[in-house]
Amino acid sequence: MFQDVYEWAGEFRTTDIRKGLDQAFAPKDNLTLEIEAVADLIRQRAGSEMDDDELRPRFLADVLGRVNYAHPFREGNGRTQRAFAQALAADHGWELEWESVSQEENDAMFIASMRGDFMPLRQTLARVVVLAVPRPDLSAEAGARDASEGYVQPYRRGGRPVRGYVRRRPGR
Repeated sequence: MFQDVYEWAGEFRTTDIRKGLDQAFAPKDNLTLEIEAVADLIRQRAGSEMDDDELRPRFLADVLGRVNYAHPFREGNGRTQRAFAQALAADHGWELEWESVSQEENDAMFIASMRGDFMPLRQTLARVVVLAVPRPDLSAEAGARDASEGYVQPYRRGGRPVRGYVRRRPGR
């Protein structure tokens, strides 16, 4: 993501970092352990919890909270976290509408998660997660085939809408 900007892009940081007086991120020596824990969390829970409207925000908050605590890079952690969460959601047929989250809300939810309060992060994720579903005006044959196969097409590719699909919020 930042390979054209920083020579060390994509490499774990080699120093301990903090934000303000009370927000220390994972020690540099624990980064591999922290990221492996995130990978384990995804392997154990993504399959079942990404398909459940109530569990999805909790799962994504747990993943993002842990990645935020790890803060593995010297720069660009927030943008990388959002891209990672977007990719994780897309793997399960979802999209995250981050543009509706203000910088203030973003900062507050991650500060709260660093203090062990994941509720603001869960509430935000519940609001911004969007499911891609086939449009009702597709041909009956294509719509029936897609529905019977449980096929979901991501709404956006490279920031542009994909023709023939619309987004739908969970539970609607």
